[in-house]
Amino acid sequence: MTGGGDMHGTRLGGYALHYKKLGATFCVANNTNLMFRIQLKPGAHIVSARGIRPGAADFALVIEKYGPSERGKDREGQPRVSEISFDLKTYFTALRYPHITFISRGKLKAGENLLKRKVQEIWLW
Repeated sequence: MTGGGDMHGTRLGGYALHYKKLGATFCVANNTNLMFRIQLKPGAHIVSARGIRPGAADFALVIEKYGPSERGKDREGQPRVSEISFDLKTYFTALRYPHITFISRGKLKAGENLLKRKVQEIWLW
């Protein structure tokens, strides 16, 4: 698996609608009032199209079910892993596929076996 790199972008102003019983958060941009991300939290009663449930799967199972990431094809078909932070205080390790990202909380660590990382959230874009 490949990793590293920084994610830079423009901060969007918006709001989040939290549905605790469902285990989901819907993020809406102020400037368009359009939803730009759905976050599925641990314990959500929702499963991805290929059977991944937040809090119950690891990155190894995601790769088994989803295969090599399309975004990783330039790296010989390796899934793309990156580190994300929106505030430089909270970090996420992300296994990225088109329109769906599997999230594990915490920074990437040198020499870490990323296959054992738990999927704690699923973000739909």
